[in-house]
Amino acid sequence: MEALIEGTEYWWEPGPGKPRPDSPSPRIHLLPGHDEFILGFKNRDAALDPAYAGRICPGGNGVFSPTIVIDGIVRGTWKRTILRKRVKVGLSPSLPFRGRN
Repeated sequence: MEALIEGTEYWWEPGPGKPRPDSPSPRIHLLPGHDEFILGFKNRDAALDPAYAGRICPGGNGVFSPTIVIDGIVRGTWKRTILRKRVKVGLSPSLPFRGRN
């Protein structure tokens, strides 16, 4: 499939599990810092608002933070802390999470 978005041509392979516009709930993924979803592209604007790029790669040093991806768009970062008897996951959204409606 292909699309022209704001003068940039994008190509992708449709596959199983792609979110549908009429899906009742969002698809949420907690991705590791060095996942191909972010690293695989020179221009990340289709999945990451440039205003928040500094939160994903602080200092522009090539070290990427783990990301929260909702319906294919990066919406924040997350951090895992391993405690003695449990694992704590902290979320840092770029914007408040809200439903689709």
